[in-house]
Amino acid sequence: MKLRSSSFSKPSSSFGSSSPSPSTSRPRSDSLPAKPETAKPKPVATPAQLQAGKNNLKPTDYGVVDPNLQGIRTRRDNQQTGAQFADFTQDVRQSTNRLTSKPVGNQMLNDINGRTQAVNPGATGTQSKPLTAMDIYSGRNSAMPNSHVPRNDGTLSSTRPAYRYDGQPGAGTASDVKYNENGGAQRFNSLGHESVHAWRASNGVQVSPLAASKHSNADVFNQHPSHSANMKDTVDNRLRLTEEFETVGLRPTPHTKNNWAPSENAIRAEHGLPSRQDYSGLKPDGKNSNDQAFKNYDEGTDARNFFQKLSGQPSPFQKIVGDLEK
Repeated sequence: MKLRSSSFSKPSSSFGSSSPSPSTSRPRSDSLPAKPETAKPKPVATPAQLQAGKNNLKPTDYGVVDPNLQGIRTRRDNQQTGAQFADFTQDVRQSTNRLTSKPVGNQMLNDINGRTQAVNPGATGTQSKPLTAMDIYSGRNSAMPNSHVPRNDGTLSSTRPAYRYDGQPGAGTASDVKYNENGGAQRFNSLGHESVHAWRASNGVQVSPLAASKHSNADVFNQHPSHSANMKDTVDNRLRLTEEFETVGLRPTPHTKNNWAPSENAIRAEHGLPSRQDYSGLKPDGKNSNDQAFKNYDEGTDARNFFQKLSGQPSPFQKIVGDLEK
């Protein structure tokens, strides 16, 4: 029904009683709503029209995955059309909703969201550029379609707040996560795994890679120059596996509030999925191939004397992993 301009009145310039005056309380016949039997039904959009609407979306950097998790957003990459980003964000929302539907996933994501200001110290967000604790990018074309990194400025030093050191947690950092929206039916669990890493980073309890630590050029690596690169790789693999074992739930995470930390296996359990017993075929049992290589290098570079060993002084290799893992 077409509304006439006479059916609108100018807003009053004064504040007072909300009761209508006698001269304005009587409804006009042309302001009545249309009767259901005479109202024209709204036409249903065709699939082509819906797709055109998606394609015409204004470019946006951030997408909301949950109205209660404003610190967790999707991010659009420069290869995504408006339609692709809308579909990606919708897929992340569905996976997020599955995670928040159960206690562990819900606490994990709310904890990450609650760390937003702490991992952006002194910063102020805007509507167009909100502060976030976790940004989620599409991993559809990546070599590692599901992955996590502490947010950084391109320097290793900027990642250090994500890591614990010498038995103390770091200050915490925000995270950038890649999520494969083209993954399998249980891809919500992939988002869960990467979100566990993000929770750990936001609380400063991740395990540092060797390169980001003060031990990256330790003297022990210079004892045998021809083996230096392999020794560093072995130590780095040990540290990376420790991070993954704790993320999966095969090892406990130290320095957490109330001794609680999320894990992939805890998420799996609350969704009725079987637990993982290893990470990439490796277990934290001291018997995997990297553990054996670590042991060989540790023993081969251990120059401690009898009294140093007796007093409990760690070997150079044990000192490195002790500082970064405990």
